[in-house]
Amino acid sequence: QRFAPAEQEFYVVASGDYVFAVDGTGVPLWWHHDTGVPSDAKVFDDGTVAWASGRATPNARYVIRGLDGGLIREMRTVGTPTDGHDLQLLPNGNYMMMSYRERPGTVDLSGYGGPTDSRVLDAELQ
Repeated sequence: QRFAPAEQEFYVVASGDYVFAVDGTGVPLWWHHDTGVPSDAKVFDDGTVAWASGRATPNARYVIRGLDGGLIREMRTVGTPTDGHDLQLLPNGNYMMMSYRERPGTVDLSGYGGPTDSRVLDAELQ
C-alpha cells in the first residue's frame, strides 16, 4: 500500500541475507547475497555499494562492491573488532570506520541499574 510519493530516487536496504536497492516504487534495481548478516547498507557518491558483514563476529568487516557486483575491497579495523554501525567515505578518498575498544578493568554501572563489574566497549574511530 502506498501512502505518499517516494522522497528518494532509490533506497538501499540490508535485510536477511541480502543487500538490495529498490527504486522509489519498490522495484528491485540491484541485489547481492551475503550470508554474513549484512547491515548498514549505503551507496557512496563514487557509485559503490557498501555494507557491514559478519556483525559481532571476529570476521566483521565492511564490503564494498561496484554496481556490477564485483568486489572492490573488504575493510576491517586494526587492533580492535570492527563495529558495523557506520562507514564513511571522506572527501580525500579515505574511509572512516568504527571499532569496539574494550575499557580496561570493569565499570560500576549500579547507579544506572546495572551490575557493579560491567565490561564496557567504547567506539573508536579509525
